[in-house]
Amino acid sequence: MTKNQAEKIYTLFGWRILEEKFCYYYPNDAKIECTEDVEYDKMEELYKQACGKLEVESVACNYVGFPRDLPCGRLVMSKMTGDNPVKTKISLKI
Repeated sequence: MTKNQAEKIYTLFGWRILEEKFCYYYPNDAKIECTEDVEYDKMEELYKQACGKLEVESVACNYVGFPRDLPCGRLVMSKMTGDNPVKTKISLKI
């Protein structure tokens, strides 16, 4: 994984992981379904690899539950409960 790839994965996957956590912990509020566990696990692994490459903390994975009270959580909630919910587009291929 190059540094450029790691930066892209860190940003996109970080948001997507939070979106998935919201869908998982608040399925009645989310207007979109969760990703399957196997795909989520791959996403999380790539995110952690990117964090290692960039030497940064894997913040999105460190939350137990969903951070409803943090600005990032409120942004994800507004995105996932609105009239046109859409997840961040990612690719699990490097």
